[in-house]
Amino acid sequence: MPTLIHNITHNIVTRVKIDGLINNVGLALYNNFFVDLGVNKITTSFIVFCHFLIPFYLLGTSELQHLSYDQLDSMAVKFYQESNYEYCIEIIKEGCRKSKLQFGKDSTYANYLGDLAFFYKKTGEYFRAERIYREALLLKEKTIGKHHLSYSETLNNLAVLCRNMGRYDEAEQLNFEAIAIQKEIVGVNHKSYALSLNNLAVLYKETGKYNQAKTLYVKSLKIFKQTLGTQNSTYATLLGNIGLLHHYMKEFKQSEQYISKSLEIVKENLGENHYAYARTLNNLGALYVEIGKLNEAILLFKNSIRIYEENRFSNDSYYMRCINNLANAYQDIGAFKQSEETLLKVIRILNKLYEKSHPYYVRAFNNLIDLYRSMGYNNKAWQTTIKTLEILTDKPIKVIDEAQLEQLKTFHYPTIRHIQETVRCLTFMFDLLSKDKSNISLQKSVCELAIFLLKKNRDQYISKKDKLRLLEESHSWMLKSLNVLNLEKEFNQAYQNVAFHKSVLLLEATKASKAYQLGNLPDSIAFKELYLQKQQDELQAKMFSQKSPKKRDSLLTLYNILTLEIAQFKKEMESPL
Repeated sequence: MPTLIHNITHNIVTRVKIDGLINNVGLALYNNFFVDLGVNKITTSFIVFCHFLIPFYLLGTSELQHLSYDQLDSMAVKFYQESNYEYCIEIIKEGCRKSKLQFGKDSTYANYLGDLAFFYKKTGEYFRAERIYREALLLKEKTIGKHHLSYSETLNNLAVLCRNMGRYDEAEQLNFEAIAIQKEIVGVNHKSYALSLNNLAVLYKETGKYNQAKTLYVKSLKIFKQTLGTQNSTYATLLGNIGLLHHYMKEFKQSEQYISKSLEIVKENLGENHYAYARTLNNLGALYVEIGKLNEAILLFKNSIRIYEENRFSNDSYYMRCINNLANAYQDIGAFKQSEETLLKVIRILNKLYEKSHPYYVRAFNNLIDLYRSMGYNNKAWQTTIKTLEILTDKPIKVIDEAQLEQLKTFHYPTIRHIQETVRCLTFMFDLLSKDKSNISLQKSVCELAIFLLKKNRDQYISKKDKLRLLEESHSWMLKSLNVLNLEKEFNQAYQNVAFHKSVLLLEATKASKAYQLGNLPDSIAFKELYLQKQQDELQAKMFSQKSPKKRDSLLTLYNILTLEIAQFKKEMESPL
């Protein structure tokens, strides 16, 4: 029997090599098959091996050339549903070749390019995907124009890619452009419009703008419910997204309800071995960590990782997140060695997927710092802190001093996430420095930088609730700063910090429903602040919905004038008392 199987599989591999369709994954399976053959694992290995290779044996290059566009598309959909992206890429490449040869670089070719970019994104080849997406956009602009649903959908896909790469500002602008086109072409009750709203909501969730994200999620969910119903994977994904948002907002009961419902729909429609099921298990596991169900969470993470690995999703960003969550759970139960091994695995995956400017990098190293502190390895923690700052600045750092921290005030932080992770790194740094009283001046610089960054962070939020929530962290750092200044007997500086910090607290408090909880401001100032903010919000909404470029430019001029007025108002309010 082994000899017969050997001959059959050898012939398959030979044929596939000739057709030029074999890849590294296929060769690895081929080699593993014969290793398993020697230890009597014939059945399982043979099934896995043939599942991967036989479709290409049956549909070699010459056979693919004879298939129609509809047949190619149907095959791509089938393999996409099975999460076999390598197959999809080869099929779509044939679609590109065929359409280019038959029609030239027209809209059909551009559509195939967009599909090809999508599957490269799925396999983690982000830079190749971006290049192809941009080529597809240029072709669509030339052939069908920008005022077309297909063009907007490619914009939307490129926005998702930019978000995955950590380029949030660019992603937001692409989302805005796609939404504006879709609103005019198909209206606000179309699934493409709803999908763009959802993608923008994901972006806002990832950058910490929770209330803005929630509004978009709810609107998107309503549209999908009306157009597609509730028993489909898209609706389940949206439920899961809202569940994640509630998790981030510490609304755990609502989060579990949404995620559990999402898991139920995914299981029924896609089964328990689909990547969407794995992703939802990971989301539920992350929630369980928050509410203290650590052992249940670890089982969910392991099951999710198993599904990803069995389906060859080792380049998927959600796979990386799941491994990261497992590392944190290990740390929470005191399994430090397993946690360290798992975090280092996360960093290896990040090296493949992202540029070092991505906030996931900083978060991964921050998690490693936290772990080393828990293990009592303070020297390792400090060296990892230096590594984290090197990643942020993209410059080698030999030693951390006051001048180095001062430079971080002028660094361009691409997103709120970068600021948040930098402040988290500073928290670890301060805790490590506080063990040595000879570093008081450096502790003071750490506090100043943290307070500066938290102010910078607050300014990027629109929601009153989010702004007020962030004041608690500022207050904590102010107390640390005052303690350090007291040790240094710098009482004048301490008084100035308190005076300045109080004015900021009062300013932000005027934008909250409990405007006078933190102190008293004259009614006229409070009402002026609220009035200016309301005017700015209304102008922004009008610009977003305005179709006429001329009127939009006119509104933009008014908006810029109002923005300057608000900036001047803030400057006056925030002057030290």
